[in-house]
Amino acid sequence: MLFHKSGSIEFLDQLYSLAFWMTGSLKNTAELVYKTYEQTGAHSSAFGLLKTFREVYHEHADLDNPHSHSSSASDTTATMHRKQEVDIKLAVLFVELFGLQHLKISIIMEQPIETIRLWLSAGRKSLLDLIDGGFEPSLSC
Repeated sequence: MLFHKSGSIEFLDQLYSLAFWMTGSLKNTAELVYKTYEQTGAHSSAFGLLKTFREVYHEHADLDNPHSHSSSASDTTATMHRKQEVDIKLAVLFVELFGLQHLKISIIMEQPIETIRLWLSAGRKSLLDLIDGGFEPSLSC
């Protein structure tokens, strides 16, 4: 489990896995992990590390979106919606990869626990919809 280790450098493998699940790209994964550690340092707490990871990911996503610096209401709404989708995915991954409890996720994301529960429900439903929508795992090697 994530929180039984003492320093953030010991979380490197787990953070790398999280980053890969979020980006799907080795290049973006390495960049995201590097930026997270650059901002936290080797002795940050697990909470601090995951909180910084979330912030760095949101910044990274904003840089990848050419409309992120636009000031129109529709672009702002789209950005907020995109950030919420990221947080939903992160919440599910925090539970599935790290075994975090809802309260710990609530602290990391600075959201009420009810919001985290709603996000987890929505995230799991979205995964089920993806599977029902035609995703078929391959059993061949």
